Amino acid sequence: SFFGLSYIFLRFPLFRNSKSHRFREVEFVAHRGSKSEGFPENTLAAFAEGISAGADCIELDVWCTEDGVVHVFHDEHFDRMCGGSDGKLHATHSKSLPKIVPPPEQNSNFVSHDPRHHQIPTFEDVLKDLPDHVHLVVEFKTMKGDVITKVYDLLKRYQRTNGGTAWFSLDLEINTSLRKHAIHMPSLSSVKEMLYVYLLYYTGLLPFVSLRGLDIFGFPGDRVDYQRVKNNLKGFPDIICQTLATIAGGEPAPFFLCAPLIAHLKNRGIPVQVLGVNSKEALHAVKNVGASTVLTDRPRWLGTLREGKGKGGLGLKFC
Repeated sequence: SFFGLSYIFLRFPLFRNSKSHRFREVEFVAHRGSKSEGFPENTLAAFAEGISAGADCIELDVWCTEDGVVHVFHDEHFDRMCGGSDGKLHATHSKSLPKIVPPPEQNSNFVSHDPRHHQIPTFEDVLKDLPDHVHLVVEFKTMKGDVITKVYDLLKRYQRTNGGTAWFSLDLEINTSLRKHAIHMPSLSSVKEMLYVYLLYYTGLLPFVSLRGLDIFGFPGDRVDYQRVKNNLKGFPDIICQTLATIAGGEPAPFFLCAPLIAHLKNRGIPVQVLGVNSKEALHAVKNVGASTVLTDRPRWLGTLREGKGKGGLGLKFC
């Protein structure tokens, strides 16, 4: 029967991703360097903290300024991270960027007179600082300012296109453009691609679909609710967003915690990264289903739980 064949090929995959990249070695990704432990996110200070805590990899976000310089910043607007400053990064000249004034959860270790804490860094500054052994995940929020080409050129200049850097966007259109720009660069799944994989899995079709272009699969380990679904699926009818939030809601959401799916993807050569693992409960849950990698806002916390690398899974112990 169809479901019998589906079960067999779920365990013994027909397809395998053979793209050469080093993300199969990564277990621990520091989200924006350090986002929830008193350091201003996406700064040189935050990245140094994440690396010091033991992260294999840092994740960051890129935008181009009005004059075409690639900077590292998460939001389109300055207000959240720059003390209520007006304006947008992509509409501001690089020499006119405001200083960072972090929100309360990011200021306990903030050093206001230190440029590594208060300056919005250029992407090149980050690449100059990044140790060779630390991997990099670059997230794109837009394609404005030819940012894809400029980021790739910088990665190439600093010899970061050899499999140790992944790039992606939660937006499918941007993800498609990234793959077209440099097919050899590994990419993570967008939101729509993630949902597509789950649809294939729950209907039994996944073993028969090649998933070409999907190099690293990601799903959320933190809270999923209606507002998050709505924000990530702009343009979708409200009834679909409400239904998805009902089916896939929670923290972490049981809908996403599918050990057979994760084993299948890993057997196909696709590492599985869980985004937003910030509690011991979430960490236990994702370890129990066999995830390859966790991305955390709390690298110092996660670093204290780490047992070792390269042991074929999350080498983590629990206090």
